[in-house]
Amino acid sequence: MVKKIIISFCLCLVFSKIVSAQTDSSELSSFFTSMPNVELYQDTAISTLISNLIISNPYLGSSTEKGFRVQVYSSNQQQGAKEEAQALRDELLSTLRLSVYLTYNSPMWKVRVGDFTTRSEAEEWRDVIKKQFPKLQGNIYVVPDDINR
Repeated sequence: MVKKIIISFCLCLVFSKIVSAQTDSSELSSFFTSMPNVELYQDTAISTLISNLIISNPYLGSSTEKGFRVQVYSSNQQQGAKEEAQALRDELLSTLRLSVYLTYNSPMWKVRVGDFTTRSEAEEWRDVIKKQFPKLQGNIYVVPDDINR
């Protein structure tokens, strides 16, 4: 019985403190204004990863419009297509100064390059890519797509 009374008394004290803390907002605001500044140090590898994610993800762009991209890979093979597409995307990202997009629309894995407003601009880059990556010769096409601007 004594334990119940002591526990009840402690709970009353705790609840009364919580209620008084909620009603006195000046203490809370002074607590936050007196906090020291926090400085964050970020490894450059994190910045690089984030920028590569933004570049390679078409849904992170600010706005889209109709345009063209150069498609350099498409496959519906269930074995290895994803890995091939990712390896090609990584190679293109490290070589070209263009956006590279890896997409999957069942059952197709596709790698597309660039955000071109005109077909002729996309065709010029298609020729550049053909010269830099001769192994892709037969698989490079200019395709209409929603591009980031």
